[in-house]
Amino acid sequence: MKLKYRKVKGKGKTIYKAICYRCERVLKECGSMAQKYCPDCKPIVDRERAKERMRRYRARKIGGNYDEINRRKSILCRIK
Repeated sequence: MKLKYRKVKGKGKTIYKAICYRCERVLKECGSMAQKYCPDCKPIVDRERAKERMRRYRARKIGGNYDEINRRKSILCRIK
């Protein structure tokens, strides 16, 4: 994923300013541009990602249990 940045002309060189992905706020003048989110948005984004991870984890766990339950039900139905 490519980082978002804004070019600003400085004294004899181009300065790049990193931009937050969520709120479009200018983060800082930086060379590496490693940061994607501002300090205000970072906890919110982390929480959203954690919720999504847990949702996938639970779906995977429940899905396996549902398959096993359905298999047992079908076996019991055949016996009767």
